[in-house]
Amino acid sequence: WTESQGDGDGPECGGNFELDSGVITSQLWPRSYPPNTTCDFFIETITGKVLALEFSQLRLDPGADESSCLQAGDRLIVRDGMDETAAILGEFCGHVSLPKTIRSIGNQLWLHFVSDADGSDVGFHATYISARQGHTFVISLTEDSIPTFTSPNWPLMYPGEEDARWEIEAPLGKTIELSWMTFDLEGLVSHKCPGDYVLVEAGRGQIHRFCSRSPPPTISSFGNTLNVTFHSDGTLHRRGFRARVQFRQKVQPTPTTTTPTTTTATTGADASGNERTSVGQPPTTKKTIPASTIATTPEGNDMMTGRRWKYRPDF
Repeated sequence: WTESQGDGDGPECGGNFELDSGVITSQLWPRSYPPNTTCDFFIETITGKVLALEFSQLRLDPGADESSCLQAGDRLIVRDGMDETAAILGEFCGHVSLPKTIRSIGNQLWLHFVSDADGSDVGFHATYISARQGHTFVISLTEDSIPTFTSPNWPLMYPGEEDARWEIEAPLGKTIELSWMTFDLEGLVSHKCPGDYVLVEAGRGQIHRFCSRSPPPTISSFGNTLNVTFHSDGTLHRRGFRARVQFRQKVQPTPTTTTPTTTTATTGADASGNERTSVGQPPTTKKTIPASTIATTPEGNDMMTGRRWKYRPDF
């Protein structure tokens, strides 16, 4: 299944991916990918599951104008299967806006990347996750609503072998804040939540995985979308969770103002008749840095480090 060839001096690109989640990048990322390269990424999960692919960076050399990305010199094609007859889920070339999450219909995805001899760019960085086919709910946030959502069957025990997904969207220019009102799932984050878990996709490749009885920290999205996935296995079951979402104004960088430095000098004479000069000091400029809007909770363990909760990006 793997095809990888090119002039690059870095690790080979492409390969087979069969874990429940992972990261896929162009060769040499975040440096520019090499020319004359063909890379194939084959992602496969078990039958009955589907795949979700999210890009956090996607910049290819534009090259000459083409009527279709299928004919572009540098291109990335995403197909819903492992061969040329599989449906195309996305085709990308040049400098494009980040696409929405790409979801497979079956249990396989194929990413086919090609670069020509002319020009290069940073390429792409993407994350993927697998999930069972289940219910999908869409939540559109407005100024008049602070909706809540719950795990299946809440406040009773959630059922086994259950999957649910919530796709939350706020108006453009806003971010989404997710907080937890109750949280009670099987498993330990120190064991990386292998059974029941909640998966939060906050954008820019950030994926957070939670379980246990300790409420996770409040999470803020990078853009105006945020996705939550719930999965339970066939063993122990608990009450699940109840969560609340609302949108916030996207924090803009605080402009930095520079106060001109002024120097004043006065000349006179001391008691001995010698000249003296006093130099005035410029005023002190203070820069205020806005406090983070990310809240933390005193309870819980970080899945990645095993330490007590202190929210930080995964990547």
